[in-house]
Amino acid sequence: RPNVIRLDAVDELKRVFMVLNEDLDAALIAGRTDPCQFAHRTLIRTYFAFVEGIAYQLRQVTRASLEGTDLLTHGERALLREERFQLNAKGEPETKENYQPMLPNLLFSVRCYVKNHGAIYSPDTGSSGWGSMKRAIAVRDRITHPKSAQGLEISDEDTEHFVRAAEWWKRTLMEMFQACGEADVFFRSQQ
Repeated sequence: RPNVIRLDAVDELKRVFMVLNEDLDAALIAGRTDPCQFAHRTLIRTYFAFVEGIAYQLRQVTRASLEGTDLLTHGERALLREERFQLNAKGEPETKENYQPMLPNLLFSVRCYVKNHGAIYSPDTGSSGWGSMKRAIAVRDRITHPKSAQGLEISDEDTEHFVRAAEWWKRTLMEMFQACGEADVFFRSQQ
């Protein structure tokens, strides 16, 4: 049964990728057709839905693959389930949803997915792309939770950070998948 659950999780990752990638393509086309502020904001919102959706699916594949093993710590299991526990008014433990900040959650998603494959890989958090990801997330937060009309404007500097952040995430995913593929080949050759 675990293989079926893992295959289902991998299939869901692929389906989510296809839908979100189509949305991203449509947002890019709309922005090229009419490069207005609305198109810029739509692209940023759409892109971060893609990033967060893929990161979530990576965690679900890891959870489906490693849930019943001793390869995950108790904390990793709880984080993969997005759970935290607290006591209710009666002193009984209850489960609450546990949302993590986006940047650490991206790193956690990659780290767990790599662990799932027995690979060795760490995202480059010392590069300008990582710094741009931090800035791009701040822009996303600013336009998703607007406080002023000025905060809704996407500047050329915002756009530059967004592009570098997108390049960083794509490179991170490609390097991660390559490391996982190499580990898979190695482990298959050992059988």
